Amino acid sequence: MYEVFSENLYDNAEYGKIYKTKNSQHQIVVLEIFLTDENYYNVFLYITTKRKQGYQHLKITGKDGLKSLYWARQCIIDFIQKNYYFYKNKQLRIYGSDERRRKIYERSLLKMGFKVSKDKDKYLYINL
Repeated sequence: MYEVFSENLYDNAEYGKIYKTKNSQHQIVVLEIFLTDENYYNVFLYITTKRKQGYQHLKITGKDGLKSLYWARQCIIDFIQKNYYFYKNKQLRIYGSDERRRKIYERSLLKMGFKVSKDKDKYLYINL
């Protein structure tokens, strides 16, 4: 499986972390966890073939099956465990860009203690 390495955003762990790796199909997998203006942490995951392309909205780019999603889950666990004292009394939110992705995230993250919001976005959240 892919290793979990992180970097602080803006040289300060309080603003969040960024995780990067390459999967077995030589694609770049990026998971960013950052503090929003509303004072919660948002999770942003994308898989791309070229660095220049970056995030491609609603385009299926991952060719590695569930391995990349499992790696992202491990990164979220790493974020919560290693930096817990920074993020106390904050919320970590994950939005699916479409219904299909949201259901996949929900299936995996509910087991970790995440809950589904009751608003129209139905984002997943956990209180840190």
